[in-house]
Amino acid sequence: MISETAKLPKDQSYVLKPSALASALQAAGVTIDTHFVRAPSRIFIDANFWPPHNLPHDRLYVTSGTVPREQAERARLFVEHKALPDLAGWIADIMSRDPASPVRREAQLMRILFPVAY
Repeated sequence: MISETAKLPKDQSYVLKPSALASALQAAGVTIDTHFVRAPSRIFIDANFWPPHNLPHDRLYVTSGTVPREQAERARLFVEHKALPDLAGWIADIMSRDPASPVRREAQLMRILFPVAY
């Protein structure tokens, strides 16, 4: 997995650690070329599946943003208990399909939003 992390703004926290993403994918039995970018953004978590068009293999591109520091613990709990299992299940489902299936041969997007009350 390739991981990039931008400088964190004051009073902000990242919601997803590279090691947590790698562990969730491994636990789901998913092996895919993964590029993970953490950057200051209102995007909570976006995951893009790209089939082999430009490159000879499938790719997963994940971006994760920040939350105010006072929401960090709630955000981490949500990521651990809901977002990561959902993301891992989503990509595992895609990868389990025949490479010629419509789901597997087209780009897919999963956008995870942080609920106000969690």
